[in-house]
Amino acid sequence: MATKSSIDQAEDLRRQVKLREDGDGEMSSLPPRSEYHKVKKTKNRKFRIKFPLIRFLLVLFLIIVVLALTSPIWLEYLSQS
Repeated sequence: MATKSSIDQAEDLRRQVKLREDGDGEMSSLPPRSEYHKVKKTKNRKFRIKFPLIRFLLVLFLIIVVLALTSPIWLEYLSQS
């Protein structure tokens, strides 16, 4: 009832690992982590919104949020005057 593949399910993986270890040495051609991350840090990343309408809507949304959060303070001040 048991077939050959079900007896040793990992045989195919063992073969792949052995071929990779004996083969082309792919791991040695990769740069060290420190060099890779230095290059990654030096890239210039700017958060820029290209469309003026989206930029305007974002600023308007932020102003509304700030006003909503501070409304108890300035409403109390206006009611006392």
